[in-house]
Amino acid sequence: GDQALSLTPQTTLHHLTMGRPPGESIWDGDAASVRVAVRSRPLSAREKMEESSNCVQLLDHTQIKLGSKYFTFDQAYDGASRQEDIYTDTVQELVVGCFNGYNATVLAYGQTGSGKTFTMGSASVGIVLEEDQGIIPRAIRQIFDEVADRRSKNPSTTYKILVSFLEIYNEEIKDLLDAHHGAILNGSSGAAPNGSKPKPISLR
Repeated sequence: GDQALSLTPQTTLHHLTMGRPPGESIWDGDAASVRVAVRSRPLSAREKMEESSNCVQLLDHTQIKLGSKYFTFDQAYDGASRQEDIYTDTVQELVVGCFNGYNATVLAYGQTGSGKTFTMGSASVGIVLEEDQGIIPRAIRQIFDEVADRRSKNPSTTYKILVSFLEIYNEEIKDLLDAHHGAILNGSSGAAPNGSKPKPISLR
């Protein structure tokens, strides 16, 4: 299924201008609350064996060509793009904004095999090289680094971080952090069958 990272305090974030230079955040520029970035993955080993060719051409940092059609996004990445660059360009500012009271959601949308799990980084971190880690582990690291930095400046501040990790597949929602290994949540209540809820992480 599609994957999302949601960071909650309150409202939505910032900015972007078209045709910005590489390395500049997509949140720089005129105000708007939604940004869309596209990433074209490299050919898989199987596709290379079958001598397939890449049908997506990156024209610049905002535009791709697919066949005879052109598509424009807030940011565009080709198969050679690095995980770190994608995170820095598209997500890093959202995490900072979260500490300033803004809500943020990062949604990865695409068909099976398009690279959502790789980009979001929801596979096992233990088997992934640090440079290949995706958005979720990088966001978690940034959150705790930001907390540590703020606490060093104001030790009396207390932070509470709530974490949930859900899978939506075939119209069923599973809590992947549940002790019963992915218990199916009850429809509207959002509670697992055993009544468990996400445990808070308190930093004092």
